[in-house]
Amino acid sequence: MTIVRQHGRLRFFIFAILTLMLAIGLGAGQAAAQDLLEKPAVPRKMADAEIRFVQAALAVDGSYEGPIDGNWSQKSQLAFVQTMRDQFGPGQIKLADLAQLSRRFRTALAGGRWEPVAPDGANLSYVLPLAVVGPLNRQDEIAHADSDGHLIVRTRAYDAEGVLALHNWLLDNALQPDPARRARLSDDMVTTAVLTDRTNTVYIRSLRHGQKYVTVIVQWTPQRAAEARLISGSIQPGVQAPLELPADGLLLKAIAALDGPSDPARPNVPSGSVPVATGFYVNNTDLVTSLAALSDCKALTLADGTRLRRLRIARVHGLALMTSPVRSASWVRLGGNVEAEPGQQVIALGFGTESPANLRPGRSHGRVQGDALIGNNGLRLSVTLPNPPGSGGAPVFLGDGRIAGVLLGRPADEPQAPAHVLPASRLTALLQRSNTLFDRAETQTDVAEGPGPIVPLFCK
Repeated sequence: MTIVRQHGRLRFFIFAILTLMLAIGLGAGQAAAQDLLEKPAVPRKMADAEIRFVQAALAVDGSYEGPIDGNWSQKSQLAFVQTMRDQFGPGQIKLADLAQLSRRFRTALAGGRWEPVAPDGANLSYVLPLAVVGPLNRQDEIAHADSDGHLIVRTRAYDAEGVLALHNWLLDNALQPDPARRARLSDDMVTTAVLTDRTNTVYIRSLRHGQKYVTVIVQWTPQRAAEARLISGSIQPGVQAPLELPADGLLLKAIAALDGPSDPARPNVPSGSVPVATGFYVNNTDLVTSLAALSDCKALTLADGTRLRRLRIARVHGLALMTSPVRSASWVRLGGNVEAEPGQQVIALGFGTESPANLRPGRSHGRVQGDALIGNNGLRLSVTLPNPPGSGGAPVFLGDGRIAGVLLGRPADEPQAPAHVLPASRLTALLQRSNTLFDRAETQTDVAEGPGPIVPLFCK
């Protein structure tokens, strides 16, 4: 009996020691991760692949227009400081801040399926978002474009006379032409300008290869400016590596420290939070949501904590226009004047207390009952749709994929009343008055596939 008791006490003592050692180890690991994140961010001291990755992230953000080549220049540093202060405020730029920027950009790269492309015989390469653009059947050139013509990338070879004519054509058709400026032959020629239509921008880069000038022409509208900057900056001689962080690099370690211990069962949402509203991008930076979401919040954030800035409060419409430093690779298309008729089926794509586990919107089905005139606030649609907390601001679609309006909610004193939806025509009129760009295409991709243009919003 004495021996059994001694063995039991020994097992308990060993278990207690192991538990203590594990707790000390976890605490030390968390402290080391926090120390790493508090260090200043100094990109020029990082590996070339990490510098190239940061340059690409800055290009997508809009602060950097230069070569994405792994060489940290003064231009790179100025863009870096501007972006970090815009997104994280003044003060010392910490590795934690750069890790957040890099983590978002990794997500955007994966969503856009960015891959290096090296056209046969061209002796150059660049990166393309293969989820956005597809190949075009062209003679004498290699071309890719998105489905709406907002982004076109062409590669072809010119002789000396032809390449001069091409660059001079762009100079002559610039919004602000300079007759005295003429293109000159060199081994590396670059010309860029906004065209006279004030919508399209063109970037031309020609690299000499033997007796020919291999030329990449990137043309885009504002809707695809972020992708165009990354493509243009990535053009370089030879074959390039994918935009990836090295496995043993500082940035990947910082992202891992930022994420903490992985637990796939937990959603990537703020601790203890549920969405207070749904927002949807109408271009790559600006979102629409329900004004009611701001009633009890000092600020709204995305799931990763990114704070949104107010662009306009439209009380009559019941909407808030917000802008985000996190750029979206897709947005809801608002083309066509859709007039929903009574009896038509509608689908709302929004968030509620149950939906953020995979950060994808849930679907709610209902039917249009008719029009509702709400005092001085104008015409609304009366719709039989569920309206759980967090769904306000959800886009509402017809069965053919065209947007019918924005879910605003139902009267507070009538919980059983039909929900109110702001018609799409009033939304587009508001965006036009606010000088907010939006996609006028009528066709709609499957916006329920995440990550996408519809996002949960949280209260800060």
